[in-house]
Amino acid sequence: MRKTFTILILIAGLLHLNGNAQSTAATTRAISPNSTGERATPKKGAFFVTPFYQFTDFKKLHLTSGTIDYDGSEGVSTYDLDQDDMAEYNNNYGTKYYNSLCGLKVGYQVLDGLGVSVYVGANHYQLRSFVSDENTETHTTDYPALTYGLSVDYEKTINSKLAVIGMLSANYSSAKSGVVQNTLGSEITSSAVKTMYWEADVAAASHFGNFFPYLGIGFTQQFVNPVTDVQIAIPNDNGTNAYDKIRFNQHYNGSSLVCILGSEYRFNSALSFYVNGTLPNPFRVNLGFRILL
Repeated sequence: MRKTFTILILIAGLLHLNGNAQSTAATTRAISPNSTGERATPKKGAFFVTPFYQFTDFKKLHLTSGTIDYDGSEGVSTYDLDQDDMAEYNNNYGTKYYNSLCGLKVGYQVLDGLGVSVYVGANHYQLRSFVSDENTETHTTDYPALTYGLSVDYEKTINSKLAVIGMLSANYSSAKSGVVQNTLGSEITSSAVKTMYWEADVAAASHFGNFFPYLGIGFTQQFVNPVTDVQIAIPNDNGTNAYDKIRFNQHYNGSSLVCILGSEYRFNSALSFYVNGTLPNPFRVNLGFRILL
């Protein structure tokens, strides 16, 4: 009997230790909510990676500067667009920019709640300029454009239910080859497009279990710089053609106040999924997985 009683005590002790170990592991893995009912923020010193996808639709860009370089039968000359030229374009034509970006962020938690990351990705874009009933000029990537970016995100817990988050991001992309289509009949010999944008957002957030929805406002600017080389055939008296070469170098800019809304779902302390977006212009959607290392 004493032997049986001893065995029962040992089994109970092992079950108790195992239960404590499982409870400790569960507490370590859980990130929202924790034992105090508050959402745990990412801790200082952690590394993370984030594969993500982003789509942008930015309408109502404006022409802010432009240069036309001419090299042909009448010599070489350069013409800079003046304010009247740009006003005429902006009043009579539209400009739209679309892009589809796949990338990978690598980041580090500098402080509790403060993360800094850099990223690289492949960007497919489409720029539509001179948008009108008569003509639309379209620039499209021939090959995916290499894209670089930087982002900073900060989360500050106010109480057990409320938090404030801030996000800052910047992006630069350059494509040295592209496809240009227009209805003017000009022969396009080359095309390159550079783009850059930055965005700053602030939002209020709350957690419901593992969900972390947020709503706020932001400001963003988009810059697009297409450079297009065109040649026009000029017949000679001997029946051959000479060519006038023209380079168009334009700068478009768009800025906007936006509403940002999104949510994050945290599976455990190492893995979460997020989706967010901005409205009304640009319409931007960003989604990805955040993996703590």
